[in-house]
Amino acid sequence: MCPSNTNEHLFVYGTLRKEVDHPMSDILQKYSESIDRGSFSGKLFDVGSYPAAIINGEDGGRVYGELYKLTNPDALFHHLDPYEGFDADEPSKSLYLRKKVTVKTEDGNQLTAWTYLYNRPVECLSHIPNGDYLNYLKSKP
Repeated sequence: MCPSNTNEHLFVYGTLRKEVDHPMSDILQKYSESIDRGSFSGKLFDVGSYPAAIINGEDGGRVYGELYKLTNPDALFHHLDPYEGFDADEPSKSLYLRKKVTVKTEDGNQLTAWTYLYNRPVECLSHIPNGDYLNYLKSKP
C-alpha cells in the first residue's frame, strides 16, 4: 500500500542518489524535492552493481544518503517499488522492503522517511565500512 500523505519523505543511499546519474533518479526528481543529506543507523553492503542497507543500531554504524520530500508518493512508489524489487503483496519474496527509518539530517534534525532495506542475507557481502556508497564508488580501482 502506498502512502498518499504529501508530508512523506524518502531516503536514498545508492543508485538513486543524484551523483550516480541513474535513469530512475530522474523519476525521483520528477515526484519529489531534494531537501537535505542525512543518515540512519545501519550497515551498508556491496551487492555488485548496487548497495544494500540493513538496520543495525548495535554498533553505531551509519548509512549516508539524500533525503527527499515526496510531492506525489503514489506515482513515485509505482515506479520505485518494482525497481527495488519490492512487492507489497509478497514482502517475504521481495529483494528490498520499503520501511520507515529515522533519518538524522546534516543540520541535526530527525525525521521519519521511507527507505528500501535489503531483504536477503548479508553474510557473504562486502561491508562498506564508511556507509557512503558514493565515497565507496570513488575509492574503487
